[in-house]
Amino acid sequence: IHRAAFEEASVGVVLINFVGLDALKRFYGPASVTDFLTDAAEFCRDGVRRLDLVCRFGSTGFGIILPSTGQNVTVVRQRLVSNLSRWMAGRYAENSPLRVEVGYAVFPDSGRSAAEIVEAARVLPLGVDQAAA
Repeated sequence: IHRAAFEEASVGVVLINFVGLDALKRFYGPASVTDFLTDAAEFCRDGVRRLDLVCRFGSTGFGIILPSTGQNVTVVRQRLVSNLSRWMAGRYAENSPLRVEVGYAVFPDSGRSAAEIVEAARVLPLGVDQAAA
């Protein structure tokens, strides 16, 4: 964000949060959560450009920083939502307690500091459009 502010550029941020991992841990054990998050990290990295940064965000999610993306972050989010839907459906039954939430924000439109961007990128239930929420 500091670099984007200095260069008067934009940065997109996507936050992904997996809900229901506690049920997975109770049923299959703690290693299952670690394995799931490892697979999810690889899936997230494969779904974005090489220059985009994928990092852990909290204990059950990931943040993706998209330099020079700006308002196109909505396209990236929608692609991730679509891919995550298929990925989750392929891994677990429809009645599984696991859910994924995806939110996004854009610097400088959504805020001027990292805290403001994270707050603006609040996570939404999979498939819910940010504008509609």
